[in-house]
Amino acid sequence: MALRARSRQIGRQRTAESTVSAGARSAFRGRGVDFETSRPYEIGDDVRAIDWRVTARRGTAHTKVFKEERERPVLLLVDVSAAMTFGTRRMFKSVLAARAAALLAWGTVDSGDRVGGLVVNDTHIERLAPRSRSEGALIFCTALARHQTREYGSAPATTKFNEALIHLAQHTTAGGAAFVLSDFRTLDEDGIHALTRLGQRSELIMGVVYDPLEAAIPKAGDYLFSFAGQRRVLRIRNEQERDTYQARFSAHLGQLARVSTAASSRLLTLNTGDAGAEAAPRALLR
Repeated sequence: MALRARSRQIGRQRTAESTVSAGARSAFRGRGVDFETSRPYEIGDDVRAIDWRVTARRGTAHTKVFKEERERPVLLLVDVSAAMTFGTRRMFKSVLAARAAALLAWGTVDSGDRVGGLVVNDTHIERLAPRSRSEGALIFCTALARHQTREYGSAPATTKFNEALIHLAQHTTAGGAAFVLSDFRTLDEDGIHALTRLGQRSELIMGVVYDPLEAAIPKAGDYLFSFAGQRRVLRIRNEQERDTYQARFSAHLGQLARVSTAASSRLLTLNTGDAGAEAAPRALLR
């Protein structure tokens, strides 16, 4: 809820910094320049679009509608599986993904579009139909908060992430936009095919969430981790093992870059140690 004001601030900064001309098309829909009609003002509409002439004539607030301002669905897939409940810096990966998604949800409805999508963990997929105005963002944020508060009794052996990708690809309409926020650690061939189909039908952004310790071990040594009451030790004995560890992460990002290219997607990396990481996907919205 508290992120709505920040989402609007990012939107204003994005508009001020944009160098795209009014007649150009960007990756995401912006305000059109051709006035189409006026309609009664509704809570949540941009006050800058108020049609003052019609408002004065009819005695009630009316807002301008532009040809490009038709609602379009923006779908968010947020991974809050057990593997995402990891972090060594500012927050867990799951929290970063949820905060980035909340900013996207508020930005979507504030720009006049509908927001919906899926929140997925290891055992369940919550599907949320696209809705407009504040209702859409509130419903999505409620689902995010609900999934963040659950506890794990044991480490799950499976994940629903690839199933969620397939569902998203099947239900995305042409001309829409989709954001996928995950560490993509469980991505399989079916998920890759789903991302490719998704990118062919909509504007696709892949947000790869990771923790700095996943990318690089600072030095050789023993690293203790705990999850669901269980403890594990990662033992890095020398520089060669350290290099091998870091090479695995680089290979993971390399694979995702190839998937992104095949899907005509944009790839973002979201680092839990970066205070501005959660705002990066929101900055792409008009």
